[in-house]
Amino acid sequence: MFGKIFGAILGWVLSGGRLGGAVIGFIIGAILDRSARVQVRTSTGRTTAEDFSASLLLLSAAVMKSDGKIMKSELDYVRRFYTEQFGLEYAQKQMLELRELLKQDIRLREVCQEIQSHMDYHLRLQLLHYLFGLAKSDDNMSNQEMDTIYQISQFMGINFKDYESLKAMFMFGNYSGSYSSGDSSSAGGGRQRSSGMDLASAYTILETESSATDDELKKAYRKMAIKYHPDKVASLGEAHVKSATEKFQKVQQAYDTVCASRGIK
Repeated sequence: MFGKIFGAILGWVLSGGRLGGAVIGFIIGAILDRSARVQVRTSTGRTTAEDFSASLLLLSAAVMKSDGKIMKSELDYVRRFYTEQFGLEYAQKQMLELRELLKQDIRLREVCQEIQSHMDYHLRLQLLHYLFGLAKSDDNMSNQEMDTIYQISQFMGINFKDYESLKAMFMFGNYSGSYSSGDSSSAGGGRQRSSGMDLASAYTILETESSATDDELKKAYRKMAIKYHPDKVASLGEAHVKSATEKFQKVQQAYDTVCASRGIK
């Protein structure tokens, strides 16, 4: 039933409060309910893997539209993700939905607030991790895309340190955009990501400082390993564990990077 309600709410905010949008959303939600197989108990309601998927699609559309360019690499990224997670038939349906969403004016604040009220924190972190992956799919994260992801993180109630940690997993050391000020100036409209993890990014991922003691570093690593452990999304089904594992591996890579710089074995 939550799928119908969630779909109706999203249809309502997408259409600017028009009844037709709510009806469309309700129909989409009904489809999600019929196909739901995995459920997650949250503190404020019940979320399904398909509800998570619908949220992901809406936010993906918002990020893709933000710089005024819909890249083939972005569409391929979304298609590949849904194919790997749910199979080709489901992916094809989602791509049709995405093309419709890309034509809509998405009321981002309202959508994110609904997601926040119905989805546990660790699932929202997983959404944000995916969006960073989408933004870097063409190896050129535009400032408009990054500003949109920052807004999404704020609207969904993501802690700033967690936002910075996830961002550092994709943007090693060479991005210094100011999202709080909305600054979007850069040559060519974006900055290229680097290929290797630098020490500053490693500390950011671990949410600790270079001044931390070795014991404090170990505590930070254990804390982040627990926060980003794939088991946190296991309730959504095995298909999502693979994606969540990427976060966990970045935490391990960050810890190894810092340990190597300190001579810790």
